[in-house]
Amino acid sequence: MIMAAYDIWYPYKLFLRQISRRGQWYSTSDENNKQVSGTDYQSFFGDLAAIQASQNGQFLNNLHKDLNRPDVYRIWMGPEPVLMLAHPRAVKEFWSQHNENRVERNVHLGWPLEMIMSNGVGFRSMEDRNRITKYFHQALGQNQIRHFDLELETIVTEFFHQHSSDILQSHHIKYLAHDAAIPFFLGNAGFDHIDELHVLVDRLKELMTEVFDARWMNVPIIGYYLLPSSYKLRKRICLFNKRIRHVLTKIINIYRQSSFDHDEMNVSIVASFARDPNPSITFDELADTIVEGLLAPNDGTAGTFMYTLILLSMHPEIQEKVRQEIRACPNLTLNSLKEISYLDQVLSECQRLLPIFMFNVPEFASKPMTVGGIQIPKNTMVMLDVISLNHNSDAWQPDPLSFRPERFIPPVSPQLIKAYHGFGNGHLRRCLSQYFVKNLHRLFLAHLLSRKQIRFTNDIHRIDDIERCRLPFIYVPSGTVQLEEL
Repeated sequence: MIMAAYDIWYPYKLFLRQISRRGQWYSTSDENNKQVSGTDYQSFFGDLAAIQASQNGQFLNNLHKDLNRPDVYRIWMGPEPVLMLAHPRAVKEFWSQHNENRVERNVHLGWPLEMIMSNGVGFRSMEDRNRITKYFHQALGQNQIRHFDLELETIVTEFFHQHSSDILQSHHIKYLAHDAAIPFFLGNAGFDHIDELHVLVDRLKELMTEVFDARWMNVPIIGYYLLPSSYKLRKRICLFNKRIRHVLTKIINIYRQSSFDHDEMNVSIVASFARDPNPSITFDELADTIVEGLLAPNDGTAGTFMYTLILLSMHPEIQEKVRQEIRACPNLTLNSLKEISYLDQVLSECQRLLPIFMFNVPEFASKPMTVGGIQIPKNTMVMLDVISLNHNSDAWQPDPLSFRPERFIPPVSPQLIKAYHGFGNGHLRRCLSQYFVKNLHRLFLAHLLSRKQIRFTNDIHRIDDIERCRLPFIYVPSGTVQLEEL
């Protein structure tokens, strides 16, 4: 028995030692071959277990503090070493050397996520991403974008007319965010299937939660073929894919049978696809992009909006300032609200202070480079420690943990731009829904604050006291806000 255990343990230790060498990155200084600080590779999954166990999203930020706040440090995503950027100057150094056009961001999603959305625009090669994005842009012009803005105004107005409760929770905003994106992706025909779509939103969350909590399940071959639970998961994913494609097929057939070929009021991504005799994207690319853009991001949007409401309830003087600027607007339309720059500053400060992400989608170094004094080879995985960057004391003085929307009064310095991770970093792979989220946030706050006073149900005075819960890949507030008539 002892010999059998040794026969397993010894090769495993050799494996760990061999993998560890991949993350032995050295400093460019002459400090006796000083290596990058960070965690050691001690198990097959690296730091994944600690990341999964973090319910408040603070694992990387706490690790950064324990390491005495270096500009860069190393963690392990499974057997892959990752250089974490934790200071704005490290971010600047990386982007001054990295060329997004010269390297594919080949993120290994694991077979479950590949089954769910690998054909979506966010997970394709640069060439395919550009092709899909170009198709979307060509399908929609300025007149259609204005139509979507008007639809968004109507949906938000109706939401507040129908929401009579004095309590507001994340799930209310989640479905609002989903419904507000229907005109863009599905068009008016999508509202005929809204109950089916809401069920799919919830099913996707269940699938993503199981995938995020899994470890061996995501390992190729082992997780796909050898685990008994993988069969049930594959079956549920196939059923989900079948259902979303069934809904899309019904909507496509509606548009193909209609006579509104040039009706600007019936334009959407799906309508354009339905009427295009030779589309440059496939049905699977359309379906997975809709999963990625319409069904998946709503909990994140709701979490960001709830953080905004909590921060405004903690700072009634800022809440009142926003309200007074809204009252000065002639009407609550996007054209009017775009003139209130303070609304966008509130959103930016909320995303800085309480980001929903612990880290960003990784980049892969396009060449050998030195970042933060550490030499890394080409194709090294590089990610941002979002909270450490957003709370960096050098960039966000005075008091980086205070809520001060005025930090984002234009012009914002280049240093702050590098320290801020709101809608992504870089140039080519920023969040595609940035325009939509900003407009929805403007309308949501304007309608809410013109009607209600916001109070948080818990008595808190510091952002560290806000209870957070972990959802798939994001961290959102678990509390509710109280609404009182003005």
